[in-house]
Parts: sequence; structure tokens; C-alpha cells
Amino acid sequence: MQLMSYNIQEQAQLTSVDQMRGGNMENLAAIQQTRMLAHTLSQNGDPNFQNSKFLQFVSKMSRGELIVDDNQVKPAPENWATEYQ
Repeated sequence: MQLMSYNIQEQAQLTSVDQMRGGNMENLAAIQQTRMLAHTLSQNGDPNFQNSKFLQFVSKMSRGELIVDDNQVKPAPENWATEYQ
């Protein structure tokens, strides 16, 4: 049941992002893949992995806190949604 709830929530978030970004399917696919990766990695029970910088990085990417711009990882602008209106 949790997986189904997660998928419904993820789909709603992607639809919201799609509307804000004007339907940029490439960005949506990247966001969806990052979220799936973060979810899969978070299932690893190893405490060292749970506290790893890699998992923290992937989690921030999946939440949109970090973006890749001109081949560089940067903090997402606080008003990122308005950039795509």
C-alpha cells in the first residue's frame, strides 16, 4: 500500500512540475528517475550508506534542492517555479 501511495504522490508532484514548467518532458523524466533512484537507495539498511554524502546528494536532487546547470551542480533558485511560467 505504501508503494501505491508513493506512486500517486509522485505522479501528483510530477503533474504539478509539468504544469509549472510548461510540459518539458526531458526535465520531468530526469526528476522521475532521480526520485526513483533516491527511493531505491533509501531502502539500503546499511547505516554508513544511509549517512553517506552520495545519498544526501541524490535526495537533494530528487527534491529539487539542487539542479544541474551548464554541467555544474548548483542550489536551485528559491523561486524556481516562476522561472518556467
